Amino acid sequence: MNNPVAGYVFFLVMAVLIFGSAYWAYRRHTVKSVDDFVTGGRRMGLGIISASIMASWIWTTTLIGASEAGMWFGASGGFHYAWGAIVPFLVFIPVALRLRRLMPKASTFAEFIRERYGTGVHVLFLVFGIGVGFYVYTEQLVGAGILFKTTFGVDYKVAVVMTTALVVSYVALGGFRGSIVTDLFQFAVVAIACVFLIPWLLAKVGGAEFLYQGLERVASDPKDPNHNAEAMDWFSSSGLRYGLAAVVIATGQVLLEQGYYQRAVAAIDQKRLRWAYIIGGIVAWFPIPLMFGLVVGGTGLAMGFGAGAELESTSDVAPYVMSNVLGPVAGILFSVMVFMAATSTADTSLAGAQSLFTVDVYERYWNKGKPNERLQLRFGRVVTIVYGFAGMAVALGLEGQSLLQIDIFSGILFAAPVAALVFGLFWRRASPEAAVISIAAGLGGGLIAWFSIPDEDINWFVGNAISLGAPIILMVVLPLLRKEQFEFGRLLNWKPHHRAVGGQEAPATAGE
Repeated sequence: MNNPVAGYVFFLVMAVLIFGSAYWAYRRHTVKSVDDFVTGGRRMGLGIISASIMASWIWTTTLIGASEAGMWFGASGGFHYAWGAIVPFLVFIPVALRLRRLMPKASTFAEFIRERYGTGVHVLFLVFGIGVGFYVYTEQLVGAGILFKTTFGVDYKVAVVMTTALVVSYVALGGFRGSIVTDLFQFAVVAIACVFLIPWLLAKVGGAEFLYQGLERVASDPKDPNHNAEAMDWFSSSGLRYGLAAVVIATGQVLLEQGYYQRAVAAIDQKRLRWAYIIGGIVAWFPIPLMFGLVVGGTGLAMGFGAGAELESTSDVAPYVMSNVLGPVAGILFSVMVFMAATSTADTSLAGAQSLFTVDVYERYWNKGKPNERLQLRFGRVVTIVYGFAGMAVALGLEGQSLLQIDIFSGILFAAPVAALVFGLFWRRASPEAAVISIAAGLGGGLIAWFSIPDEDINWFVGNAISLGAPIILMVVLPLLRKEQFEFGRLLNWKPHHRAVGGQEAPATAGE
């Protein structure tokens, strides 16, 4: 629409609504303790957890990136994006349930790592946990910048700064509760917008027949700017490789993202938690990237939009299609949807990192003296502000970069520690030495593959496969060389330095 004033008005309205809901939650439930700050009191029900999971798992890349995947891979792009991201949630559910049973008073997954593997591995996992949160948070700021620039003509850097200020303010103020309460509002808006936009776009362009004809042309006409011989193939080799890579990418982003563990800890009991992740993370989420990849990305292909012509990069296809094909009303509705997705995921990652700093870093490394929860809360809020604006600085330098390309590279960085975490939860013989060696091998091997394989159509796939696969093999083999076994039963009575209330659990047996 190229109207910066409209963009600023739009942001102001969204900021009032989002910050207002967070401030209402803060006033209604004043943060009185560290446990309340990082877990929300551990009394959240099925509805709020389900909505929060869906809202936090709908990233800007779920909308913008899935549409870009449709441009890259054709009909299979959204499908492979969707199933590839679902698989890690199927792994996460038993992991989160197991962690709650073993350590009912734990607030972070890193607390388990310290008790399971020791201080050295704990520090290593803190780096990865804080790093993945930083990456996800920063990526949402990039998505918001793309949205405002493409839709309203607002300067990218100004949009990133505004979004940062909004998210940092309400997460620093209300902690986890400020994040999860805003998710309810964001969930409702995203769901309603999605229900209207996709059918509207299909009706506007001429339905499925138009998309089919466009994809057929892209597949058969070498002169088409987006020519891809596999554009019509749902199980294309390139799309399948991307789907498998998406599994690796999302595995690190889910299993090392403290924001998702916060929701697991906050649920009132395990039964509600299990259903919340199934409903919010799988059933409600799956159709969204599928439809955006197929319909929005497919529309971009069918209309011949291309990078360097209509689009600055293929990441711009979703906002461009909504604003230029459907018009300003749809552009605004899509802007609301993407902005809600950006802020809900950004606040999840920011609140997750906040809990790692407030609990793990402060209690174990910053202040080893007498606990003082007032000072601990102050530390958590200050770090949140510093961390949040550091992410902004990085996002400012990523203007014009492909979100999908960044996402693919992140898989190599964050998949390597997953095997050590999962094996440590379920296998007594998993050792600290095996954990460190497996992480180094996965990360090193993945990066070597990415930079040394000259074929750009395969280097990303091999790099991601090595980053996840090599540690799994090593975590199976290396522990067999030692006889020591960890006793899970001793974790049951573990307590943090701050006062914490355990959730309602079916107690684990002493022999687990």
